[in-house]
Amino acid sequence: MINTKNPEPKTENRTPSTEYPAHISCLQLIKKAQAEVTRLDAEIMLSYLLGVQRAGLYIYEGNINNEVLKKFRIFIEERTEGRPLQYIIGKTEFMGYEFAVTPDVLIPRPETELLVEKAIEAVKGIKAPVILDLGTGSGNIAIALTKFITDCKIIGSDISKQALFVAKRNARLNQADADIEFVLSDLFEDLAQTKYNLIISNPPYVASPHIRGLKKEISFEPRIALDGGQDGLDFYRRLIKDSGRFLIKEGFLMVEVGFDQADEVKTLFKKSGFINIRHILDYNHIKRIVVAQWIG
Repeated sequence: MINTKNPEPKTENRTPSTEYPAHISCLQLIKKAQAEVTRLDAEIMLSYLLGVQRAGLYIYEGNINNEVLKKFRIFIEERTEGRPLQYIIGKTEFMGYEFAVTPDVLIPRPETELLVEKAIEAVKGIKAPVILDLGTGSGNIAIALTKFITDCKIIGSDISKQALFVAKRNARLNQADADIEFVLSDLFEDLAQTKYNLIISNPPYVASPHIRGLKKEISFEPRIALDGGQDGLDFYRRLIKDSGRFLIKEGFLMVEVGFDQADEVKTLFKKSGFINIRHILDYNHIKRIVVAQWIG
């Protein structure tokens, strides 16, 4: 039977163009699929449908029924069309936790785990820190922070109602809903006047003219979560300009940036009166994070 442990992702209502033969084994199915997708993708999709771990595929002795075969064929076709694997199976992993993802939210990236790690370091020693996650998307940053910071209070905001629906679902999935309040807001516009120890954001930072040149997989993700305006810096300008009103003295503003944006973002911080401005390299030695403190 199709796996019922995970919520069924939304896929197109379609019939596969070709079908796999009946009474096929997992090994045979994976081998056939490799003509169109990678072995890893085939393993992940099939293990999802069967409700087993990837390693379990190679000792699986149950029958693979027609429903699973049909769904697997559709998954293969969607993958060859460029649809991200995470959208196909409806989930991904971030900081060791499982998150539901739909085309309404950006797929969490491994490099954003570094942003969370540095945020944890920034508030270390602060009792019950109050944190704002702007542009929360799937809620991955806010939820991960609750898992590693004791007694934190987090507000997760987003301009998209659909994204907030996914974020709330993920908070329940990860037993973090009591620690996070989700708010519909365009950056600071509809937020209560609260002072935060930390404001964190992974805003849209792709320059509008570069959107078309991104790899096909990214075209399936919400443009609103990618498009940072003509030069990719629109959201940083607004975020940095207005954040001082919402930070305590020496509170932190921490943002993820594109591979060539750190120096320009640091200049924006300096012009707005921030201190202790610095960048942090990711594991590929790219300036990935900019962090500063509000002078108060």
